[in-house]
Amino acid sequence: MPEDTPNSASYLRFDDIRIKNISIIVNGVDFPINEYWSVLEISENLFHNNISGGINFIDGVNLPLNLPFSGEEFLGITFETPELESEITVVFLIDKLDDQAPFLNKQSLLYDLKFVCPTYLLNLFSDVSECFQGTISQAVEGIFNNHIIPTDEREGAGTVLADSPAASNKRLIEIEPTWGYTNVIIPSWNPWNAINWLSRRAISVDNPHSANYVFYQDFDGFHFISLDRLSQRPSKEQYFFGNTEQQDAVRSNPNREMNIGDTMTNIRDLKICGYDRAYETKIGTYASNMLLHDITTKSYISRDYKCFFDADNRKTINEYPSYLGQQLYAGETQSKSYFVPSHNALYGDSEANASNSGNDGVEMWLQRHDSQKQRLLSNSIEFTVSGNTLRRVGDKVSVIIPSLEPVDETGNAKIDYRLSGDYLVTELKHSISKTKGHTTRMKLCKESTIEPHTPIMSYDGGPNSSGSVGE
Repeated sequence: MPEDTPNSASYLRFDDIRIKNISIIVNGVDFPINEYWSVLEISENLFHNNISGGINFIDGVNLPLNLPFSGEEFLGITFETPELESEITVVFLIDKLDDQAPFLNKQSLLYDLKFVCPTYLLNLFSDVSECFQGTISQAVEGIFNNHIIPTDEREGAGTVLADSPAASNKRLIEIEPTWGYTNVIIPSWNPWNAINWLSRRAISVDNPHSANYVFYQDFDGFHFISLDRLSQRPSKEQYFFGNTEQQDAVRSNPNREMNIGDTMTNIRDLKICGYDRAYETKIGTYASNMLLHDITTKSYISRDYKCFFDADNRKTINEYPSYLGQQLYAGETQSKSYFVPSHNALYGDSEANASNSGNDGVEMWLQRHDSQKQRLLSNSIEFTVSGNTLRRVGDKVSVIIPSLEPVDETGNAKIDYRLSGDYLVTELKHSISKTKGHTTRMKLCKESTIEPHTPIMSYDGGPNSSGSVGE
């Protein structure tokens, strides 16, 4: 550990964070604004292409006028947290100034600045008009290398394959190889639109039943990877709800040792998200049908898809899929219909093979992609923990939640097997406040449970109740 790095024992609160400097950068010149900000938020999302955030100001010097703001500024942030061995410096592009409201004294302003990773600007100014032949993962790598950060400007960082042992500080983009051959022309789209379009069509080289790629950014870089690959990685942390032995308070004296790990796993403000099965059914989460129409031969193929078709060919996050198997929602495929035109012999070959059908192998990925993604999102929880800058979206974590009911006669609480288990972190927001410190709000999703669902349940509703549900 560097000598100038503060030891965790010097922190008085578990939510402590040390903001070394916050500055607005104008034409390469730093203007410190440490006295004027009040709340800083930085967000990652598994389904968004860039890190983004916002900072709240209580401004007594009218920075928009006197700096001034022109919409071309950058935000520089340097900070330390207990779990880091050295300070972090990040730079964002300020892309939005929210409405400003004067205080009652008419001598100060309240407003928010929104910011995003500068690569978003490179994306806006770049145009992809190219033909790509090969795998989709090769096309994604080519788009990133040619239009976002050229290889000769990377200072040693580059592309790594998913799960490779490359150091994270050398990882600019992580790419999981894809299956199949594609022959496409990107028609003057920006890079993010092109990669998102390719992500929906991507199939894992390890499993043709896995069609759930995402393209996102976190503090380690960019990732083009399948949800299945993320879900099979080791769990990064285990979180607990209702454990009174884990404290979030000021230590009793400055010399007492602080157990950072225990406190960072203590769940606060738990939200158990509901579901909307009718909506999920309507968008093809459980079943769908596809009419594939050849505009050359005037023929068509109808293809039904049900989510449990791939149950034996894909590993879920936990052992047991979350659907009950009664096929109430997955039994009928008319709830969601796709109409897809194809063009036989599109590339001049008279043979009607899959690589030349003009349908881009749509029967392999379209229904699967939408179903597999939405099934993950249909079961989720949200909670807050002590701020942890090592956590990332895409991490697999474990959660232990006791059943929210009275304890048994021995004083023990049983585990809620519906809510407990492994999850993927899909959303993450770091909130840094001058008065409340650093907390991390996370949304976790899963499509499976650690115990099987059963339609037969016994319960004791009290001295005047008896019976069973489901025969």
